Amino acid sequence: YKTFGVECTGLTSLILDGNDLKWLPVYLRTMTTLTDLSLRNCKFTRLPYFLGDLQNLKTVWLEGNDITAPPNDIVRRGVQAMLQYMRAVDTSWWTKELDIAGQRFDVVPLEVCSVDSLTSLRMHNQMFRTVPEQIKNLTSLTHLNLQHCALVELPDTISGLYSLRELIVNNNRLLTLPAGIGMCTALTELRAHENVLEDLPKEIGNLTHMVDLRLFNNNLLELP
Repeated sequence: YKTFGVECTGLTSLILDGNDLKWLPVYLRTMTTLTDLSLRNCKFTRLPYFLGDLQNLKTVWLEGNDITAPPNDIVRRGVQAMLQYMRAVDTSWWTKELDIAGQRFDVVPLEVCSVDSLTSLRMHNQMFRTVPEQIKNLTSLTHLNLQHCALVELPDTISGLYSLRELIVNNNRLLTLPAGIGMCTALTELRAHENVLEDLPKEIGNLTHMVDLRLFNNNLLELP
């Protein structure tokens, strides 16, 4: 393959330190022999997720950049964790499924909400307390798993998930459910047990296709 106009048949080390680079060209994804990549003191804020294809990559130096994507929660765990996450997000555009469970995120990565082809999103076993309003962008989503996180609320913009059939939010700290859930009329399964729910929105009555509703072990005093 060609790099910088030169044929590279076995490049293993690429050092680009001290440039004003903000992005990398897509053809770098073909550099399957690359083991070391240095991008110190450039202008990167986002790394191209095709780097996840470089399965021989062992070291990546990023000092001196203000990287926001992938999330710092992932970057600080090392190269292999970072590449695995990037590969999962990158491939989800055509597999339409994303499983990033157990990553212990403090905040939901916003980039997840931009993969608008997703039909299944598994983000359980995390540390985040809220879900961004941008979740409404995932209009093709049919399965959403957020169990065993630290959720205290769900955004009302969940109303935009009109294809959603399964919502799993058990074992969180939810006090109530948003009124917008009444717009998710395709829902057939809602698991909200093991929370601290004190009331339910009357709009939950709009969910006429519901066949599996789990609300046990909450603080409910009455039903709407």
